[in-house]
Amino acid sequence: MCSQQRLISLQGRWEPAAAKAPDLGALLQPWHWHHPWPAGSSGDGSRALLQCHPILTRVPLQVRKIVKVIYSSLPSITAQPALESLGRALLMLASKYPREMVSSLLGCSPTCTSVTITMWREMLSESPAVEKVLQELLRVLTNHSLRHTSPSIEDWPRVLALAAARILPEIIQLPLVLKEAEAIFPQLFLALLLQVSFTMELTLQEVEIFWEVHQQHHLTPIRAAVQSLKVLLCGVGLQKQDGGHRGAGWLGRASQHCDPLHGVQVVARVMRELPGALRDPIFHQLVELLSTKFCSWEMVAMVFLVEMLECVDLSEELHCVVSLFSTYLQSQSVGTQQLVLRGILQLSKRQDTGKLSLVALELASNLPALFEDESGTVRQLSIHLFLDTLSFVEGREKRKMRKEVYRSLVPLYLHLHDEEESVAKASQKAFLGAARFLHWRRLEHLAEVAQFWQIGECMLVERRKSAAQDYLGQSLLYLQSPQEPLRREAVRFLGEPQN
Repeated sequence: MCSQQRLISLQGRWEPAAAKAPDLGALLQPWHWHHPWPAGSSGDGSRALLQCHPILTRVPLQVRKIVKVIYSSLPSITAQPALESLGRALLMLASKYPREMVSSLLGCSPTCTSVTITMWREMLSESPAVEKVLQELLRVLTNHSLRHTSPSIEDWPRVLALAAARILPEIIQLPLVLKEAEAIFPQLFLALLLQVSFTMELTLQEVEIFWEVHQQHHLTPIRAAVQSLKVLLCGVGLQKQDGGHRGAGWLGRASQHCDPLHGVQVVARVMRELPGALRDPIFHQLVELLSTKFCSWEMVAMVFLVEMLECVDLSEELHCVVSLFSTYLQSQSVGTQQLVLRGILQLSKRQDTGKLSLVALELASNLPALFEDESGTVRQLSIHLFLDTLSFVEGREKRKMRKEVYRSLVPLYLHLHDEEESVAKASQKAFLGAARFLHWRRLEHLAEVAQFWQIGECMLVERRKSAAQDYLGQSLLYLQSPQEPLRREAVRFLGEPQN
């Protein structure tokens, strides 16, 4: 099946220009685009067209039809007055109906033909339209929904997102577009970067549109996104820094080896070298995105955020970042959990995070849920970070933290017997730290000299009856642990004498 036939299959009613395309002159009577304007015509033809013709009074419902007819008929239009008036009509439609115009034009040619480039340039020839159209392109770029309501390309969000990335290199150098792109650079940069998240998951039907047309240039969807990212970075002047361009190159090379996440990591490390005035707005936008959406691109976004933590100013973002980490610790993705834990570990090493006391309690209450994770890395990191949170709290938060520490004793005690040696060692350090935090001298001594067999009895005997009952209730959960040593220790703990 040829690429044109595939487009027909995907778009449903779409037809190429040679196959019964509606006559533009008949559709937009009384204006005849194929001939010069009649002598003595007065006023702006495009304005009269918009105001007078009945089909244009029914937009936005008719915008798709109008754009498709213009797209199929434009190659046959030669009269300069007609072309100029048509350009003005496109500009006015873009100003009034940017959403419909953007989706319609992207749907006409997802792979960006010379005809669509001409139409885009006409739409972007004046500032008001440029701002509206670029904001709409940004919205399309960040819509990675799998839902589609019809066979038409305009109703396939991910196809439109790829098409939007494809058109950006063609329009970004237009002076008015470049000016607006600089104003929304953080949003555009991240929108293109986050396309990595779904280009790895495209269906065959989605990929075919791009691959069939561009296979001689090996322009796969992810390479199209990388190309757009390079053009954007160069367009806003970052080629002088060399950093952004080099980072995009790494992203492209990583994508060739099916490791785009590594490419994202490299891009983030390179972007750390940029001046704070460019770097900090990107980080702020990333925090805002992750705070408001829980999306398929969370892994890509978290990779970038964790890499940027080392260099950004957190004076105003610290509370948001830690709250964000607390939320994403609950992610179903083990990879995301590991990234969050590494991010918290990085925060704990910074010298300017004294305010962590305000949010350490929230972290301390969420981390124990990860002690029993199937990933040994997640268990080790979460236990290690729980110990770190004890040093974050100050003042009144210490009293509240004591309750969280008491709740953590049983899980930490049982994981002293974890099958993973690294987890068992992390548990011993964390248990010792918890005993010291609670000023529980006997427990501290037993942990210090590794007399683990006496710890259970000490916990049950030296605490009040209600607390001992809570400990026994926690240990019941470990009877279902996939680790045999933990199940065995939980049984032994349940059999300990109580006060």
